[in-house]
Amino acid sequence: MAASSNKVTRWSQEDVGRVRTRVDAEFSRISDSIPEMRMSVLSTSDGRALAGRFSQGGSKDRAAAIISSLLAICETAGKEFVSGRCSSAILTAELANVVAQRVGATSSPFVLAVALDSSVMLGTALRVTSDLADRLAVIISEETRTS
Repeated sequence: MAASSNKVTRWSQEDVGRVRTRVDAEFSRISDSIPEMRMSVLSTSDGRALAGRFSQGGSKDRAAAIISSLLAICETAGKEFVSGRCSSAILTAELANVVAQRVGATSSPFVLAVALDSSVMLGTALRVTSDLADRLAVIISEETRTS
């Protein structure tokens, strides 16, 4: 198991359940308020999915693995370009903009990935992802304080 997920491996099943329940509720809330949201997934940086929501079907486990690979490429690029740890990655595609962002500090083992329709301005996608990552960081902190 990668060192980045050591915090998660110390969680009890109750911790995971509480975090998942609150994150799922947050994903539902934001998806209801932003109909252009196609996907939201919370995972560990080594690709283990914790929660996910898709507007048109999808696999949170598969998305988590893909986002983990994307961040690994960004980490390597950061080292090569002497630019430090990767805090986020952006994928622009024909139908959607995908933003993957660490939840909390750049050393955080948690990653949020959000996909919004390409009709949504990239700046808006970045702001939505950043704000959601901040809310998820609070949820994780509140639900795992005693762990």
